[in-house]
Amino acid sequence: MSYRDLRNFSEAMRVLGFPKPISLESFRTPNWDLMEECLRWLAARVEPDAELGGGKQTVEQRVALVTHAIALFHSRANIKLNGKRVYGADGWAVRELLKVAAMLRAALDAPAADDHHHDSSPLSYDFTSRLGEIKQARALATDITAQGAFLYDLLAKEAENKEQREQALSRPLDMSGMEGSLRRALEAVAAQVAAARDHIDNVAASEAALDAKLERKRAELVRAEKRLHTVQKIKPAYQGELTALETEIEQLWDQYVLRYRCVEALKHQLSVLESAQAEVGTSSNLFCIQHVFTFTC
Repeated sequence: MSYRDLRNFSEAMRVLGFPKPISLESFRTPNWDLMEECLRWLAARVEPDAELGGGKQTVEQRVALVTHAIALFHSRANIKLNGKRVYGADGWAVRELLKVAAMLRAALDAPAADDHHHDSSPLSYDFTSRLGEIKQARALATDITAQGAFLYDLLAKEAENKEQREQALSRPLDMSGMEGSLRRALEAVAAQVAAARDHIDNVAASEAALDAKLERKRAELVRAEKRLHTVQKIKPAYQGELTALETEIEQLWDQYVLRYRCVEALKHQLSVLESAQAEVGTSSNLFCIQHVFTFTC
């Protein structure tokens, strides 16, 4: 305990708005009344809906009050306090409570000190790296909703199920009937096992038959490939004559195309010549007619 701790605590509580004045002599001796008020008031500032249990009449109530307050500060503000010192309600308790008061005062002063900073550079948070967590949270929320609806339906049927369950439990056990049921169940299971074994044997036989058929098909494929290679290597009897005829046909086709083009070109020239001659004849006739007309006049 020190004079500075008492002064800082008194100043912090005054700034935070504590309704009662705290002097430097308030905690020279244990003062449980003021300690309880400070604890409840600080707890209300940290968690407005919090209500501390316990009181100051008995030791158990004081212990409950201190324990509840310490747990609240640790869970809400992540501040660890020494319970023994707080229980002493003296200067050492002031040093512990000063941690909470200093945190609240720093939170009260922080906006005024950082207003310009927040105005000039707005807060930016990159959440792209946590998209997987967001999707997982959505899926979990959907699953929780579905499970809750399913549980609600089950609870709605609990009255009927409870009655049936109690009836089943209150019914006397019939050992002979149970033995017969078990025997029938065993026989049914044995029949299923036998059927499964038969099915396995049939599958094994079918697998062997398919393997044999597959081997035959592979052998046939190999023989067909060998036959194909052999046929490709054999030259037909008239292959040379066919090649010569194909070459001759190509030459004849080239000659035909050349002659056809020449004939078409000559036809075009002939048509042009005939047109020119026709124009010359028409011009001569017109000249003769004009000459005769001039002579007559």
